[in-house]
Amino acid sequence: PHGYFKNFSHQIKRSSVLILHKFFLNFTNLIIIPSKQTKATLVKSFPIIKKRDVICIPNGVNIEVFNPPTKREKIILKNEYGIPLKNKVLLYAGLLEERKNVKLLVKAFSLLLKNTKRVNLILTYHTPVFPDQMKYKLSLEKISLSENINNRITWIENPKKIADIYKISDIFILPSRQDNSPLVFTESLATKLIFLGTPVGTVKEILPKIDTRLTIKSKNPQKLARQLLYILNLKNGERNKIIHKVYKLSKELTWSNISLIIYKNLSSRTSSQS
Repeated sequence: PHGYFKNFSHQIKRSSVLILHKFFLNFTNLIIIPSKQTKATLVKSFPIIKKRDVICIPNGVNIEVFNPPTKREKIILKNEYGIPLKNKVLLYAGLLEERKNVKLLVKAFSLLLKNTKRVNLILTYHTPVFPDQMKYKLSLEKISLSENINNRITWIENPKKIADIYKISDIFILPSRQDNSPLVFTESLATKLIFLGTPVGTVKEILPKIDTRLTIKSKNPQKLARQLLYILNLKNGERNKIIHKVYKLSKELTWSNISLIIYKNLSSRTSSQS
């Protein structure tokens, strides 16, 4: 069957990548990875990393592309995407697969709507390629139809202007079971979005510096719905404090700053070896 060969091809590609990684790691002096959690995961597959010089540097963000919207810009974009101006917008962007645990968000959103009507959810994603991804997307669609919430969810496949979708949103939710250094995290910060995420990868290391209330600690949809309602109901002063911290941190994580950190690390090691 076609699906079988697609899956088999995926496994072959993955095996090839692992072999190449093992080969090049034998000749590598310095390894740059985005988080301590990533290092711990990689060591299990590549024990040789223990003998290498490893530094943890998170992914950066292009602030020329991802930046806060003006009030006028947000109004124009909401009209363009057919979202009521008074409604808050929740956003998820990424792959639709088990690892990303988007079902938790969709189920929580359904429960959230029982307490507030002025909220929409945007799911933006890459076209599902593998059978498991197609199956997962179908399961999300079934949940939205059975819960009668499909009219409150905007599905955007392969968006041409992802930065615009960030600009019409208020809260980004990343309920991943496993992640390394998701670019959506830094992109959200640069757009002044409040970010809720599970404690994985760089999110685990950086998000508590902003506010511990933004960490998704439960896999229970009801608890996530309550957490979302709590964040949505924050007073303006408290919300603005979080957004101020978010934006301040994003300026530290620009690609120009990250590049400089990498350069300094390389320079210091080069000079010490000469």
